[in-house]
Amino acid sequence: MLKQFHTFPIYFKMNIFFHETNSNKYSINTLVRAIEDIEDLKIYFFSNYHDIKNLIKKNDVIAFSFMTRNEDDEKKLAMMIRANHTGIKLITGGPAITNENTDKFDQIFDNLFIGEGEEILRDFISGKIKKCSI
Repeated sequence: MLKQFHTFPIYFKMNIFFHETNSNKYSINTLVRAIEDIEDLKIYFFSNYHDIKNLIKKNDVIAFSFMTRNEDDEKKLAMMIRANHTGIKLITGGPAITNENTDKFDQIFDNLFIGEGEEILRDFISGKIKKCSI
C-alpha cells in the first residue's frame, strides 16, 4: 500500500519513494524527518513495486534501507525498478551496507550511504552531492 507523507503544490521537482518494511520503518522515519522541510519534494512510502510503478518519473529517487537478511529481496526489487524506469536514482543505506561490501551493491544502486544517513541524504536531495559512496 502506498502512503503519502506530504502534499505540496501541484509542481514537484522531485519525488522520493522509500521502500518500507517491518525491519526499517523506524530508520526511515528518522530519514524523513531530516528531509521533510525541503521545498518541492514529495515523499512516498511503498511496500511493493506495484504501488509506485505508475508514479515514478525521471529524476525521482527510490530509497532502500535494509539489513543483511533482506539483501537479496531488496536487490531484486531495485533491479526490477531499474529495468522499468530510466532517469531515476536508486539509493541505499542501512546496516547491510559497509565499506567492505560496496562492490555487491554499486552495480545496482547509484549511491551507497554508509553510517548515519540523515545529513548525507539531505545533502543528496538538495543537490549538494551528485554521486557518492559514503
